[in-house]
Amino acid sequence: MTKFEDFALTFFDIFTSHNFYEGKNYLEYVAEPQTNDEDNIVDTKIVLPLLAALGFESGEITKNQIGGTKDNSRPDFQVKLSDEYRCFLVEDKHTAYDLSKPEPLQQLVSYAPSRGYGLGLLCNGRLLLGWDLTNPTMPILVLHLDIQQIVETYLGLNLLANSQTGIDALTYEQLQSLKGLYRRFHRQNFEGIDVLIQDICKLPSEWEQSAYSQANNPNFDELLIEDLKQGIGLLEEDVLYQLDLLLQEYSDYTQAKYLPNGSDPDDEPSEPKVITDLRKQILNYLRVSGLSELEDYDWASEKLLDYAQSPVGTIRQLADKFLDRLKKSEQKRESQVKKSNGVKGDQLDLLAPISESKQKELGINIKRQTKITKLDPKLQQKLREYQDLVIGWHAWKARQSIKHDRAIKTQQFFQSWKELVTKT
Repeated sequence: MTKFEDFALTFFDIFTSHNFYEGKNYLEYVAEPQTNDEDNIVDTKIVLPLLAALGFESGEITKNQIGGTKDNSRPDFQVKLSDEYRCFLVEDKHTAYDLSKPEPLQQLVSYAPSRGYGLGLLCNGRLLLGWDLTNPTMPILVLHLDIQQIVETYLGLNLLANSQTGIDALTYEQLQSLKGLYRRFHRQNFEGIDVLIQDICKLPSEWEQSAYSQANNPNFDELLIEDLKQGIGLLEEDVLYQLDLLLQEYSDYTQAKYLPNGSDPDDEPSEPKVITDLRKQILNYLRVSGLSELEDYDWASEKLLDYAQSPVGTIRQLADKFLDRLKKSEQKRESQVKKSNGVKGDQLDLLAPISESKQKELGINIKRQTKITKLDPKLQQKLREYQDLVIGWHAWKARQSIKHDRAIKTQQFFQSWKELVTKT
């Protein structure tokens, strides 16, 4: 059994006990998340056993608790082999906490530099996130482990398990996440630092005696190749996992709340459905207000769409254009009346009118004006709502572009690489 396999079994032992808490197993407990279980469950029943599984002893784990209470100015756990070898921080939240909120990461970032840490973990008992905090201004996600899901798969309780149990049931992504936890946060990855420093600091004469050489090792070439393969293999595994995390982040970005029309991560993000729906409402309001010609309707639709894509000017200016178009439409209708009295007029391509019953169904309640002089107040309100939604959407896109800049660029580079490989 390899060291990783031994760690994996210890990991799942934590979460597969029949009595995780008060007669409930782990999955039964987290099925009903609580808001007051950070200390007695997340800290005590999950994180501390997990740190032990990662090889750390109690003397290497400093818990943030003084006199039975936590100090909010400190991380929940500091893990270090000594003052010289600091490993990582851990910040915990209760099981009902949403780790997608920015505050926990902001806490880790605020704790790390002053305490000399470059890695951090966030845990709410259901999800475990690992962050590279080397550059506090741009933390990098290096681990995403869905504890609840991976335990379900291990026990064969979800479709991902494919009717299997144990390690063999895990998906490729789940196995890579578990390996990522082991690779980045296991004690052995930190305890080797002092040995490496000692080796580097050896005198040349000592180095020659202990190092592989063609003079001392007949199979030097084989040893060198095997060591290089192992090193490259570890690097490749870690790089591919980081790539998967970034591509998943990009996929989540395109499927976010304000981008519900996107279905393919390679597609350009489309506008929110709420904007599309409101634009249709406004067009119906314009029709009922008197915009009855197909050409005018298409023009109004294009103006609203242009504003959604590039909100230049104010909605008041657009409203004035709509009012002017309604007045011209009214004049055209009057010319049609003259035609019926023997005066030749232009033939209009008219839309079918919206019936009163359909107006009621759509929630449209507009009083027709004898002479169009202004936009109906309800239509004006719809236009203001449209402006707010459009501006809010563009502001959100700008913030998201900054937040997910690394994932967006990675997706672009990865897509270019795929196209290049396909061509060659």
